[in-house]
Amino acid sequence: MKIDLSVEELPDYVDLVLVMGLPGSGKTVTAKKLASEKGLIHIEADQFFIDNDTGEYAFDHSLLDRAHKWCLAETQRLLDKGQRVVVANTFGTTKSRKSYFKLGYKVAVHTATGQYKSIHDLSHDIVERMRECWQPYHVSEYSANSEPKIKNDLRYIWPVTVQWGKLPGGYKSPIFFDGKLRIIEPFTRYCLDIAKINSRFKRRGQAHKSEINNASIALKYLAEFMRTLRLEWNQVDDGYLEQFRTWYLEKIEQSSQTRNKLSRMRTVNIRLREIYNFYHWAQEEACLVENYIGWELQSKIRSKLPAYIKDGQSALPKVGKGNLLYPKLFPNAGNSSDVIDYTASDRDKEKLKEFFETQGSSDYSRHRNMLIMEIAASVGWRQGSINSLLIDAFSDERIEGCDTDFLTVQPPEQKYGYLFEFEVPLALALRINRYIKNDRANLLASKKLNEDTAKHHLFVSSTTGKPLAANSITEIFSRAFTAIGAPQGAGVHSFRRSFTTNEIRFQIDSRKRKNLSTSPEDVMLPVQRALGHKSPLSQQTYADASQSLTRDTVERELRDENLQLRAELAEKEREMLILVKSLEKARTH
Repeated sequence: MKIDLSVEELPDYVDLVLVMGLPGSGKTVTAKKLASEKGLIHIEADQFFIDNDTGEYAFDHSLLDRAHKWCLAETQRLLDKGQRVVVANTFGTTKSRKSYFKLGYKVAVHTATGQYKSIHDLSHDIVERMRECWQPYHVSEYSANSEPKIKNDLRYIWPVTVQWGKLPGGYKSPIFFDGKLRIIEPFTRYCLDIAKINSRFKRRGQAHKSEINNASIALKYLAEFMRTLRLEWNQVDDGYLEQFRTWYLEKIEQSSQTRNKLSRMRTVNIRLREIYNFYHWAQEEACLVENYIGWELQSKIRSKLPAYIKDGQSALPKVGKGNLLYPKLFPNAGNSSDVIDYTASDRDKEKLKEFFETQGSSDYSRHRNMLIMEIAASVGWRQGSINSLLIDAFSDERIEGCDTDFLTVQPPEQKYGYLFEFEVPLALALRINRYIKNDRANLLASKKLNEDTAKHHLFVSSTTGKPLAANSITEIFSRAFTAIGAPQGAGVHSFRRSFTTNEIRFQIDSRKRKNLSTSPEDVMLPVQRALGHKSPLSQQTYADASQSLTRDTVERELRDENLQLRAELAEKEREMLILVKSLEKARTH
């Protein structure tokens, strides 16, 4: 239980009291008073440093961990003997309190907020840094660490449903219903406010859909989590946000649509960020709650978001901004935009080509990596799709039977298990065919390997001849982009972003010349097909169509001609390199 000993009487059934607080907040004063009045045994880690003979206090920071272990063990010993105990430590993190909750006794937690001189004589700056990292205690924390994990008991789960209403201008907004078909009013009002603002300022339809869908998904899952624990929205605190984070991560781990743990953690962070935004709205704009979210030690949800929105950058220190705005997000996970923020330029391609020419461990790896780059830039495929390509897709028979300027290819691996077919420029398909018959074949022959090892994969390891590992392309291009000085987050996916931008520009230019509509919906539909997306909202991640609408673009014919010329030039350069090597070899003989 949570208790304020300055105004509340300690119940007789409580076995253990934790007094927490910053240095100089009066923890020891409170604990000694409680021990004197109620007969509890007073324990704290600082007692470990008191000499039993002289009674002198000699603090040694190197023994601090041992002191806390002693404090926990002594607390358990006294509790097991039937004594009531009060422990006065900083307890500034959930981890530091967790071991005491797991002792299995009835616990009350008091937060000291007085102003006294600390026996450790810490500077003001150190105390402020501790305050920045402070994790307040909430009742949900005790239940999470003293009881079994959440179980989906069907007796207490009611389905949360969402229906959509439409505002003037076609702006949609969700209406949330609980299991008894009662409107969840705060969630509904929050989304309605978003829709009204977007309608008032005539925000683009696609942008509104993206924003409102994100809010709807986050709040729907929060509502489902709340119903599982029989919570009201204004009972959610930091402890419950941590439980929601774990619950939602486990939920999406069951989905085949997420690639890896980092991707799943990013998805959870997106939902949590929206939940923080909702509680800021509930407090600061809708006035549904008071002192609920903020940086006070007693705030239910601790965040500097209200101060940041009010005062801007001055409300934050120079480092750790993300942690202070949204403290319960998974650390070091970033968000999905981190990987694709950077758009690769033609200059980047030239630099990467130079890098691969000079840094490649073999002729094969150089030619392979440059071909991967050309595919990524020309077709915009994800690294998983490129890595899954098989040589049969570019066989002589298929190319000879192609009667257009494009070869249709279906990458075996596609996001969400899609089975889309894509158009590969014939010039690029011919270059891939030559790579198969020359570079790849020579590598396998030199190592006396066959397709039993290569598994018919287009791209194989230069050392083993086996198909490239799942993340090899990502790692190769991440290192290469870093080597040429590209911003953090640049990688093979940066080519997909530039491909998308070029496709949008082409569509706009083509439609302008034909006097067709250049609305975002009409422009993005063919781009959606080229990217292998089922939802138009997915394009928002890769390119800003509104920016493209203001810029002139080049036609596809010029781009394809340029692509063909570059492919032919690359092939000539390779042939010249072979001739030079042959001449050098002849001279040595």
